[in-house]
Amino acid sequence: MVRAGRWESAKTQLSAEANRGVKFSRRDAESLALVSLKYEIEHAHIDRSQSLDDTNFIQSLRGCIGSAEPSLRRLGETQNEIGAEALLVLAEAGLLNERGAKKYLSSSDAVWRSVGATAAAELKPEERQKLYLDPEERVRRAAIQSIQADPPQEDLLPLFEVARRDPSPLIRSQAFRALA
Repeated sequence: MVRAGRWESAKTQLSAEANRGVKFSRRDAESLALVSLKYEIEHAHIDRSQSLDDTNFIQSLRGCIGSAEPSLRRLGETQNEIGAEALLVLAEAGLLNERGAKKYLSSSDAVWRSVGATAAAELKPEERQKLYLDPEERVRRAAIQSIQADPPQEDLLPLFEVARRDPSPLIRSQAFRALA
């Protein structure tokens, strides 16, 4: 049913077929949903007044990463906050290589630094541990999440301190889970 690769064409086609009483199969619905999703991702960064909504939308895509991956990668090339959110979603899903993420570690923007922090497991201990103390919660969260499954031995004491002293209950909880 949805042959068009553009949302407006798909929407027009859907309306016309619905008006004619055409029943839609599950495959038709999936096709339309995918076209709609791609459209929404690719246009997330266009309207600045929608920035928070766009950020929340991009973050919500964690559950459908497979369908959204190509569009998220393209959005990540935009070098704005929404693009950083797209790369962060990919990194958290293990779909952004560490080398690609590490280049953002020196960014002054916390969203981009959090993308870089997803590569913390590949850093030298002192660089990684510095991320655990970053002023921005999202950077600390990304760094701890990146090593949570297999924390390096030299990070156990710093993680214990994070678990005891971090102002964020979420970060403290992550640090305790990394230690467990």
